[in-house]
Amino acid sequence: MVLAVTRDHLAGPEATHPDPWQDAVKVSRRLRRLRPGRQPDRRPRFVCSEPGIEGLIHISEISWTRRLRHPGEVLKEGEVVQVRVLDVDLTKKRISLSYKQTEPDPWTLAAESTPEGSFFEGEVTGLTDFGAFVRLPCGVDGMIHVSDLSWTRRVRKPSEMLKKGDRVKVKVLEINPAEQRIALGLKQAEEDPWAMVPVKYPVGSIVEVTVGKLADFGAFCELEEGVEGLAHISELSETKVGQIGDVLKVGDRVKMKVVKIDPGQRRIGLSVKALERGAASPEDERYANAAPDAPLANLGELLAPLMESARAEKKAQEQQGRNEESS
Repeated sequence: MVLAVTRDHLAGPEATHPDPWQDAVKVSRRLRRLRPGRQPDRRPRFVCSEPGIEGLIHISEISWTRRLRHPGEVLKEGEVVQVRVLDVDLTKKRISLSYKQTEPDPWTLAAESTPEGSFFEGEVTGLTDFGAFVRLPCGVDGMIHVSDLSWTRRVRKPSEMLKKGDRVKVKVLEINPAEQRIALGLKQAEEDPWAMVPVKYPVGSIVEVTVGKLADFGAFCELEEGVEGLAHISELSETKVGQIGDVLKVGDRVKMKVVKIDPGQRRIGLSVKALERGAASPEDERYANAAPDAPLANLGELLAPLMESARAEKKAQEQQGRNEESS
């Protein structure tokens, strides 16, 4: 009902009541229990029990963990809810509210209950091409990147190893509550089989391997579960090998010599030729009979005899060339 008409404006019933927005402290205190309403754009509108005061909860402030498409997935019109006042703008008469912040931040709880370096068992909640999501005890999800699934397998997709609903033991690699990001490792929950490779299979040692896969350039051979080496085609025989299949078959058990180790790249070089060539040499006897805890020879020690022989041969050739020039 219109009460009065002036030159500048129309006066309505609200003109006879004090503006509830004048006192920011009172506004904040009143905003304790709010009732959801509805706006034309379907965003939730929260009206205080005090007439004329309403605030807005942005959809990002409804849940800590769920990515909502619509506020109605959590909140219903007419429901009375507890909220936290984030900001009061008296000039624009706007109030920013949060529903999720009435509860502790689960990402902060995760950093406290499962800190970096800790282990836990959780359920796989989802898979993508680049990783797998695992539920933490506090209710948030962390991600295992595809590169952290296995020490030994080249995994292209997590679905090759895991499926939704699996329970797995993982290690917490990194937690960033501010960015709501948790990095997990499946392989880090187990010992890396390559950690002891330089000790168990030093250069020059003789090993019995199982031929696992054949390629045009060589044979991949398993020394133990999770540890694989490569015997290049040029290292399979003193004579030229035309096809790998002519000398090796998948499943063959063959003795070979370790000629190279690169733990960083997880590569082991194997050779049948080196084994046959030096089977009776003192160097082979030293490596074959060395105690397991004997110190490993460095690369200079291994190459010293060959370098000395090469220098002597080069010196002899230079001397012969000078003799021919003087004659």
